[in-house]
Formats: sequence, C-alpha cells, structure tokens
Amino acid sequence: MRLSGFEKRKAKKTSAGEQQRLALARAFLLDSRILLLDEPTANLDPNSAAIIEKAIVSRKSPERIIVMSTHNLSQARRIADEIVHIYNGSIVEAAKTEDFFENPKNEIPRRFVNGELEF
Repeated sequence: MRLSGFEKRKAKKTSAGEQQRLALARAFLLDSRILLLDEPTANLDPNSAAIIEKAIVSRKSPERIIVMSTHNLSQARRIADEIVHIYNGSIVEAAKTEDFFENPKNEIPRRFVNGELEF
C-alpha cells in the first residue's frame, strides 16, 4: 500500500489518497472472505488510484470475493472478472467482463459502454 514510514503520522494529517490507502490496508488486515469496496479510487490522483488498484488485484483469489462499485469503465475493464450493471436500482445485466464490454445483451449497458447513456 506504500505506507511505509507512516507509522507515527496521524491519519488526519495525511492526504486523501493516503487516507484511502490506509482505510483499505485496515480492511485487508481483517482478511475477510468477502470485501465490499465502494468507489475505492474516487477523487484520487492517478498515482494513488493505481496503488489501490494494484492492491485490490493482488488480493483476488478463488477464496475471496471482492465486490467493488465504480463508475470508471476503464477501471472495471482492467480489474473486474465479472460486471453487474445496476441502473435505477435494478440489475440490468450480469456478465463476464469481456462479454459485458464486447457484447452487452441489453440496451442500457450497451448505451453505457458506448458513452450514450446520460444520468
């Protein structure tokens, strides 16, 4: 998580990216079988986002389920094994990542992937 040297710093004195990495590190320490992440890289600089993505990918395993919400299509394509697209509170499509991006079965995900869907 690139937090070496932070042991004596107060969390409130760190940047938003450092705080997010610290929060994720604490969640990883629990070593839970299921990890729920809500927009873990939202509002972070690209370097902090890349550190967090790498940490998430390194924790992926058949024994661990990682559920992550994101509006970032590039991020979802890079790190997800499966995509569940929720629109207006309902699941409109669930598919393997490649299938979701290459051949969406429903109109709403197709429009979303193509950048045609307005919120």
